[in-house]
Amino acid sequence: MQESIIIRHELPHFIVDKEPELRLSSRGKEIYVTRVHSDNEEEKECPGCGRRMHVHGSRESVYQDIELVGHLHYIIVRLERYICPGCRCSRMQKPGFAAEGHRITERL
Repeated sequence: MQESIIIRHELPHFIVDKEPELRLSSRGKEIYVTRVHSDNEEEKECPGCGRRMHVHGSRESVYQDIELVGHLHYIIVRLERYICPGCRCSRMQKPGFAAEGHRITERL
């Protein structure tokens, strides 16, 4: 019988795409990797004119999180760039769980 665990990630406004996956790092260390994406509808409102912004591209960023079952844990998040069709204002999503100016989570 195969056992599994459910992990509560508690990342505000982010949805886990897939449960943590155990991988080997380039140095041969076992690490857990979790992929997430945003569900924050508020970010899609233009700060300039209030219109609904459109997705104008995306990129993935990696953040180190607290250890998971004794292994290093990284969160890969897909961040989207938005553009307003009215005033052409653009902005990039910011993960609310990240420490300001760092590639780590606040809880780490």
